[in-house]
Amino acid sequence: MEPTLSRKAHDDLAARIRLPEVRDAFDVLLTGLAGTGRFRLRPNVGGQKKALHVSSGRVSYFAVVANNRWLLWYFRWPGFRDGIFDWPGLHGAFADLERSGATHPDRLEAVLRLRTPAEAAAVLRYVRATRC
Repeated sequence: MEPTLSRKAHDDLAARIRLPEVRDAFDVLLTGLAGTGRFRLRPNVGGQKKALHVSSGRVSYFAVVANNRWLLWYFRWPGFRDGIFDWPGLHGAFADLERSGATHPDRLEAVLRLRTPAEAAAVLRYVRATRC
């Protein structure tokens, strides 16, 4: 497992974030994910979309995309497929949950906009409780 990011990968992702509170939320996510020892953090910083995939084994169940004013946290379709989470459970835990604009109907993804460290901490609590 690779629980931490290189400084360059961190800086590439963080450079997209303009608001200090969102940058703090990003750091809460990174610290919390690295602290579990259960996930591999794989940056995808090429191109327009700067993403960090959060994998368990070879499967990316979660991802985060850094934006100017928020982070987009994705509960990715492999998690639905593998029974790691489901729509009713996620919606019960996160009132602001949205469906992503995925083009393939069988690849449902759920998305949260995270703006504060408290919102990032809530996501971490949920992720830590999963069985992946």
